[in-house]
Amino acid sequence: MNKKIQTRRLNDAILKLQSAKSLIKTKRFVHAKQQIHEAVSSCGCIVQNKQRKRPKLGSNGGV
Repeated sequence: MNKKIQTRRLNDAILKLQSAKSLIKTKRFVHAKQQIHEAVSSCGCIVQNKQRKRPKLGSNGGV
């Protein structure tokens, strides 16, 4: 994908997410949900939640 197109899509997604944030503050949840879905679909990507494994403190043998 072209960098300019990718940048434009990401900027559009950011604007839609900011719009959703303000809609949530005014308790318009249905419209906020729609804005979030449009933001994700405009990126053309699939959002997956992944947890990163973090090492525990002291597990490397002598802290």
